[in-house]
Amino acid sequence: MIRCLVEWLFRRRSLGFHYGRSFRPIILVLLVLTIVEGVIAELVLGYLLAGTFWPWLTLALHVYGLLWVLGVLASLEVRPHVIEDDALVLRDSAFSQLSIPLSAVRSFSKISRAGVLRSGLKVQGDVAMFAYGDANITVHIEPVDDPRLAGVRQIQFTVDDRESFLAAVEGVRAA
Repeated sequence: MIRCLVEWLFRRRSLGFHYGRSFRPIILVLLVLTIVEGVIAELVLGYLLAGTFWPWLTLALHVYGLLWVLGVLASLEVRPHVIEDDALVLRDSAFSQLSIPLSAVRSFSKISRAGVLRSGLKVQGDVAMFAYGDANITVHIEPVDDPRLAGVRQIQFTVDDRESFLAAVEGVRAA
């Protein structure tokens, strides 16, 4: 999280395909609520428990929580999905990533599967969901050497600009 935050502050935006457009407003609301709640709590505790360590402890916890929320927001920018020469790398902000060899990719297709917030990696049968909100791309794959994807034949995920992603994938696969 901290590395993502530092990269974001120094405007080191990574090239790739961003995701989580529908998740960003929720993170921004959470950020505002964390700040408002922190200010109110500090004022109340500072008044009621002046001269004790409790206001300082809660201030430290609020700053820590604020850094986490900012880190999640930053990771959506600095850790996009990328198409490398030999692999498709799908990322879940700062939490995890999947690397699928392009040799294991059979095809891509457009979908529209409703989802709420961040799914993380959810495997149901031979379908894995790795999305932020609605999944809009499915990649059909051969079995890969990743125990998290054992038996998975389809991975559904989110890309903010689906058409650019599909064009880039076709360009890399054609080369």
